[in-house]
Amino acid sequence: MFESFDQEVKGNPIDSFVFWYGQIGACVFWVLVLVIKVLTFSLFWVILCAVCCGLSVTNLYAYYLCRKDYQAKLKNLVGGTMQNFLVSQVKSRFGL
Repeated sequence: MFESFDQEVKGNPIDSFVFWYGQIGACVFWVLVLVIKVLTFSLFWVILCAVCCGLSVTNLYAYYLCRKDYQAKLKNLVGGTMQNFLVSQVKSRFGL
């Protein structure tokens, strides 16, 4: 379950740029370290780098899914289902 704002929030484009390229950079870094450690035949470091690489890629993928969910939610708000959205919000708030 991904949580996001119900209305559009304008963020700083520089912050977004730094965040996404930082996430991608972390993934690329761990893949490169993993390749280097595989070539040096260090089993312990290969396992450690594989775990770090897997966690970094999973983190990037989860942020991507969250962003996609947020954009879909905004599209539903703008696309004419505002009434359905409001009704569902009222029902969820009052437990109906």
